[in-house]
Amino acid sequence: MKAARFQELDVLRGFAALGVVLFHYLTRYDQMYEPRADVPFGFPIGANGVELFFVISGFVIFMTLGRSASASDFLISRFSRLYPAYWAAALLTWIVGSLWPLPNQAYTVSQLFVNLTMSQGFMNVEPIDGVYWSLNVELCFYIVMLALFTCGFLNHTVKLCAIWLTLAALNRWLADHGVDLPWKVQQLLVLRYTELFVGGIIFYKIYAENLRLEYLLLLIGCICLHAFAQGMQGFVSILAIFGLVGIAVSGRAQLLCARPLIWLGTISYTLYLTHQMIGFTIIRGLASYNIPSVVVIPTTILIMLSIAWVITYLIEQPLMRYIRGKYRTRKVALPNAVQPAIGGKTNF
Repeated sequence: MKAARFQELDVLRGFAALGVVLFHYLTRYDQMYEPRADVPFGFPIGANGVELFFVISGFVIFMTLGRSASASDFLISRFSRLYPAYWAAALLTWIVGSLWPLPNQAYTVSQLFVNLTMSQGFMNVEPIDGVYWSLNVELCFYIVMLALFTCGFLNHTVKLCAIWLTLAALNRWLADHGVDLPWKVQQLLVLRYTELFVGGIIFYKIYAENLRLEYLLLLIGCICLHAFAQGMQGFVSILAIFGLVGIAVSGRAQLLCARPLIWLGTISYTLYLTHQMIGFTIIRGLASYNIPSVVVIPTTILIMLSIAWVITYLIEQPLMRYIRGKYRTRKVALPNAVQPAIGGKTNF
């Protein structure tokens, strides 16, 4: 049986999160606020970390569904993985933003409650932190995959992925010709990021079954679609991302599985959730004392790593174990219950 846990994917998650952090601190901060003369370079490539997250998500979610005995197994797995850390991160971000607001930042209590549901993107409510946009994309991907799982369609992966890529390509072709599908349709079907999630799914199929011609053709289709949408930069970025994921799941990246990098991957979700607005507040506060950016940025990163560590080990992981333990107990107590496929500790 194939291994259930990929430390290599943990490491890639850590790299992706750190890349996004550097993008926000070295590039995005100057775009949103005043440019800093003592920051000699930006890090725009770090924005591609979100694309790497989406590819990894495609791999992991397809694997998780394949090992789920029921829809409730999957729902508990995702809920326990996403929400405890998210609630802590959103509440902390709201408190910091309310006490020390950034320019043009004004939070409300109702905004907080909507954000706690993670559905702000569907309800046209401003997110507490801009990085939450990707969570809405992830939720839509989960909805699509759960629907396919419930209908028993996941055994037709090649056909489904081909249809999904075709719809995404058609959507972008229509947009180029001035015809836009309703935004909610694009959002729900994840048509703007289809090639990334499909790429992750295909990498799992290759991992589980070895390389086949149809899988290779689908990966080529993903690359072409991304290049069509984003040009040469998109072509280079998706080649690099697919290369990294391919090497990781092939087992050829074990040298990267050092404990500090695995630790970074473990806290990557909470680091991603908390780093932007809280980090910007810290950067702005330290800069007000005329502390140079060469000190401010590393200091902010260390503070955010510490916050992510606290949330991960004191909130996220204990609550995840508690929720999954309660679910297992309930399943055992039910007559003729099917044992849940999720465990107390998981990579997903």
